[in-house]
Amino acid sequence: MTSPPDNVRETLKILGPVVIVVGALLIIFGIQDERSAEERRTQQSREFMAGKRDIHDIDHGPSGGFFMIGGGMFAIVIGLGLLGFAFQKGLLRYQMRQYTPMIKEAIREVAPALAASGVRACPSCQSDCATDARFCKQCGAPLAPAACSHCGANNDADARFCSSCGKPM
Repeated sequence: MTSPPDNVRETLKILGPVVIVVGALLIIFGIQDERSAEERRTQQSREFMAGKRDIHDIDHGPSGGFFMIGGGMFAIVIGLGLLGFAFQKGLLRYQMRQYTPMIKEAIREVAPALAASGVRACPSCQSDCATDARFCKQCGAPLAPAACSHCGANNDADARFCSSCGKPM
């Protein structure tokens, strides 16, 4: 049995193309309606010029085809959006497989330079401090691991109690 998100994705994989096809059909029928409306207006215009028709009897304004074309375009955009949601998980997995090796390589190249630079971030204010500094030059927070006065275990600089023996720092 598939999980509900997988059921939704499967539904969207079917619904997306259906909506796109409906949009394409709306555009096709809208173009046909626009052509027939143009022919009808041309005929009405000829009849008016011949004196067989009043000016008020001529079609003015957009035909139904105009709205069908617009609705078809909107439906195609919606269908593409549905397909995007349906394949989002697969696309993200693909991107992870493509970009992960490059990111790992970049980290491998940059990490030694950062370690050799002699700079580290303060845990309190995130300003750059020298690796051998014991206190931050911006906020004064301790940087080096604090040694417990009771058991000698190293703890975080901002620890209030020892992580080894539990006594106050």
